[in-house]
Amino acid sequence: MIPLLLLVGLNGCHRDSVSLEVGDAWVRPILPVQSVTAAYFDLRNLGRDTVRVTAASSPAFEVVEMHEMATDGEGVMRMRRLASITIAPGETVQLKPGGKHLMLIGPKHKMSVGNDVSILLETGTGDVVSLAARVDRRL
Repeated sequence: MIPLLLLVGLNGCHRDSVSLEVGDAWVRPILPVQSVTAAYFDLRNLGRDTVRVTAASSPAFEVVEMHEMATDGEGVMRMRRLASITIAPGETVQLKPGGKHLMLIGPKHKMSVGNDVSILLETGTGDVVSLAARVDRRL
């Protein structure tokens, strides 16, 4: 994993600062008839405390939700909304197609391949961290 950004909590409270490393951040392109897309990236906790991401937002979208694809008891893949994403110290959580991801809903403007999308993540301690995800055509 090639780190994209080293993120540090920005709430001005040094005792609870959050250290996350983000790698391989990307967003699926949006077709003209679509109103949703998804963001994917790796989150690595470089700190000594567990980090819970409790909310996400983007100035480029009306709504951002945390979701996960999982197989239900009947063997059917279903998407469900997550209240949080937990990253233990030293752990990496992958947001990837077919698993955890951010749903980006209601684009505020046209995005082209190669554009960067700003995304803000809020933790359970109130820290806000930011990342940039490149619009990319991946499978």
